[in-house]
Amino acid sequence: MSYTALGAVYDRFTADVDYKSLAGYVSELLRRAGVDGGILLDLACGTGTLSFELARLGYDVIGADGSEEMLTQAQSKLYSGELSDNPPQFILQDMRSLDLFGTIRACVSTQDSLNHITDEGELAEVLRRVSLFTEPGGALVFDMNTKRKFEKMDGSAFVDEDSDALCLWRVAGKGDIYEYTVDVFERAKNVWRRNSEVFFERHYAPERVTELLHSAGFAEVDIFGERSFERPKEDEDRIFFLARK
Repeated sequence: MSYTALGAVYDRFTADVDYKSLAGYVSELLRRAGVDGGILLDLACGTGTLSFELARLGYDVIGADGSEEMLTQAQSKLYSGELSDNPPQFILQDMRSLDLFGTIRACVSTQDSLNHITDEGELAEVLRRVSLFTEPGGALVFDMNTKRKFEKMDGSAFVDEDSDALCLWRVAGKGDIYEYTVDVFERAKNVWRRNSEVFFERHYAPERVTELLHSAGFAEVDIFGERSFERPKEDEDRIFFLARK
């Protein structure tokens, strides 16, 4: 899933995401796993907002994403001088074929990025590759949408808009696979242009994800509620995994 149509407007329609708070939460999970600094991979980093926040916390951040359009936005933040001291480095890589030049101390992946991997074998390969490049004693933190959230969205339509852009999302589920149809309308000189794309997400049972993590080489796995340090509740829309190498 490349986020071709969404790339240019993604930040405008995710302004409600508190990335600073998210970075603090992820950093605390890593600290509890014994990781405090070092090289950190932000997997499926998108436009790099979280990458910058993690870099501000002292990590040496590598942001990897498979979308040229999203990374163009991330690179523009570098050129604007958003963070001149210890800025992230961005690389164009699909997470399913991750190939780094060296090892990392930790990896994070947020905003349900791993739900986009709809083939279980491919998800297992992503986790295996992350484990391959993670140092002993390192950690992986990622989130996933829950079945409850997918069921709430199934059959629904959502609209985000501002003065010059409108984004229409429609969600339809079949089994554990959910199809997102996205139409982005942008205005330029009083002319509206429409771009559309379709992508998919899959629900994975937490127990199965835990098994895949163990198979990939992660020894310990904990699961938390959204931005919580407690076990997930039944009404969670998103859960977090903390896996230790």
